Amino acid sequence: MNRRIGIALIVVIVIVAYPAAAWVIGLSAEHTWQQREQQVAQRYPFFETVKREYHRGVYSSTEQVTYRFGGRIAQSMQQALPGAAQAPDNQLQIIVRNTIHHGPLPQMRAFAPATIDTEIILPPQIKQKLAELFGGKATLSIRTRLNWFGGTTTTVYSPAFEQKTPDGVTINWRGLDGTSSVGSNLEYTRGSFTAPGLDVKATKGNIIVGNTRATVDMKSTSFEGISVGMIDMALARLEFEQTPSGEKATVQNLALASKSSAQGEYLDFDVSLNADAIQVKQFNLTHVGYGFRAVHVHGPSVATMNKSIQAMEMQATTTPDPAKILGIFKTDGVEILLHDPVLELPRIGFAMPEGELLISVKASAHGFTRAEIDGPPGELKGAIARHLTASADLRIDTALLDKLLDTSGNADKFTAQLQGLQRQGYLKLDGKALTTHLAFEGGQLQVNGLPFPPMPQPPPGGHP
Repeated sequence: MNRRIGIALIVVIVIVAYPAAAWVIGLSAEHTWQQREQQVAQRYPFFETVKREYHRGVYSSTEQVTYRFGGRIAQSMQQALPGAAQAPDNQLQIIVRNTIHHGPLPQMRAFAPATIDTEIILPPQIKQKLAELFGGKATLSIRTRLNWFGGTTTTVYSPAFEQKTPDGVTINWRGLDGTSSVGSNLEYTRGSFTAPGLDVKATKGNIIVGNTRATVDMKSTSFEGISVGMIDMALARLEFEQTPSGEKATVQNLALASKSSAQGEYLDFDVSLNADAIQVKQFNLTHVGYGFRAVHVHGPSVATMNKSIQAMEMQATTTPDPAKILGIFKTDGVEILLHDPVLELPRIGFAMPEGELLISVKASAHGFTRAEIDGPPGELKGAIARHLTASADLRIDTALLDKLLDTSGNADKFTAQLQGLQRQGYLKLDGKALTTHLAFEGGQLQVNGLPFPPMPQPPPGGHP
């Protein structure tokens, strides 16, 4: 009897205590979720909160937030999304509806303070166009779990579907699956996403997007809005085919890799963009690559320039004013120059059946002062001569050069000029390739160790 009473008491306590616990945890989850939304809004100011409603319950709550996009973001969405051009005042609004399930055992499916199911509600005109296009088959589920010790984990899933539109376009979407984790104060972001591919077939052409994957592992720095770490993205295949001509443009195994780090006040960046093959009309390129490296870049100046560009983007509803962009680089960009950065393009190149082209560039600036840069043009020119050091190397196989010249339609003109440079020593023949080395130091440009432009030659007899 005592045992039965004890069990009954435990059951009663659980029945009474769990709703209370869910209510208290719900209050905490609401605070945590609102704090996260504020952090995101501060970091990404391209949208603003128009309206927010929150309805709290015992086991779950609902939140509905209306966001408004403006500036260049709104303009880009108007151009990219069907029906967005009808949005008033050159601005777009979306509604994010969150259903927050309180812990400690939300929906009996997890052990967490809360889980949040998110639904994105697009403007009616866009929603209608997308429904006509995809027939309601294009769906996206977003679920976020609040972690006990701070931070969130979000899973994103879009199921595969095949749809034929009224105008005869066939869309074959093979789905999307991804997971991301974010720190309690956005101090880190980690995630991985995979999309097996997309095929679009129409009377005027076809588009094939192969398997796409992305991995991100970034952490915040002491410089506002600047994160460092690793980004790795890969696209197996991208193909555009025009019908009935049959012309194709194909990219195979496109890969973007970015690594960055911070040491004290300075940032280092290393970015590469490579493709195994690119085929466009008569060009069949392989080993296509571009690399960019920046060392000793002043972090506070980068953060300030980033904020200035964001502010300009928020104000712009048309193409950004080049004068404003130049103004940002004259102020914030100059600050970067004053802290001795080193910039490098370690590889720009590609190969064709006829041969290979390789270019590398490196530049550094040491000792610039604000007075020199803000001074008259003549003083700035002298400062560049004193402080800028740069070098570049180029190598191209002669058969490839002939191919490119023939394609340009000006082969005879360029061939005569190149032969003249070779006679003067500015180009050298190395086996079956032409090479050259450029160096700028002390205000003097040299090509293969020779001054450029060429020094004037004295007339016959040695007298002017």
